[in-house]
Amino acid sequence: MLTRDDLLKPKTKTVKVDGGEIVIRALRASEAMELRGKDLGSAEIFGVIASSIVEPKLTAEEAGQLSIATMNKIVVAVFAFNKLGDEAAAEAQAELKKTVP
Repeated sequence: MLTRDDLLKPKTKTVKVDGGEIVIRALRASEAMELRGKDLGSAEIFGVIASSIVEPKLTAEEAGQLSIATMNKIVVAVFAFNKLGDEAAAEAQAELKKTVP
């Protein structure tokens, strides 16, 4: 039988990015539900990515300093791991492209 701690333990996954690895976690149900149907701006995307990366831990500000190529890889991994859908990932990537000068 699962314990309360077993149920609440974050689900994680190792993802290869830029020749190394990061560890991402599944969003909590409350976090994922807040994203449903919401138009995410870059600040929200950086926040979601920062809260999803377990190792190495980043702030939202640090996530915003990643290259667009790296961020796109992480966005795809996080959105796929959380089953947020290809369309949501594509919309997030399109929003990030707006920030490129």
